[in-house]
Amino acid sequence: MATKKSVVVDDSDDDGLSGAALEARTYEQFPEIRDVDPEAVAERMASRVRSAESLDELFDSLTGQASDAMVGKSFEFRDVAWQPYRSQRGIIPLAVCDAVQLDTGEVREFVTTAKMLVTFLRRAQQLGVYPFKARIVEKVTTSGQKALNFERV
Repeated sequence: MATKKSVVVDDSDDDGLSGAALEARTYEQFPEIRDVDPEAVAERMASRVRSAESLDELFDSLTGQASDAMVGKSFEFRDVAWQPYRSQRGIIPLAVCDAVQLDTGEVREFVTTAKMLVTFLRRAQQLGVYPFKARIVEKVTTSGQKALNFERV
């Protein structure tokens, strides 16, 4: 799915955007999320449930995995898909990552709405550089907030 596109994610601060303005920018930068099939999303979630082999895995399959649970882990990112996500501010892009955890060889699917991760993943998709290896890290910004980012592996 690594195709080059001419749209570049605007990585400027969007704290001032909400509602219709945020939604319009999201759809401009991620036009494919307009056409996400809810049935396909539901089937992917059902597939996770069907693949569970224990009660713990069954419960884990209901919640899915998010990037904040992957901090400190290294992956080979094989692909990314996009879905709309309704945040408190409006619709934003949700990256659905297809990756292999490097230390275990386990194929993992997890999601992120973290701005820097989403921006990086989108640009990597536009450049056609999948697969690539990276570690998810948490950094503290100059304002003291925690933000997820990538480090090269």
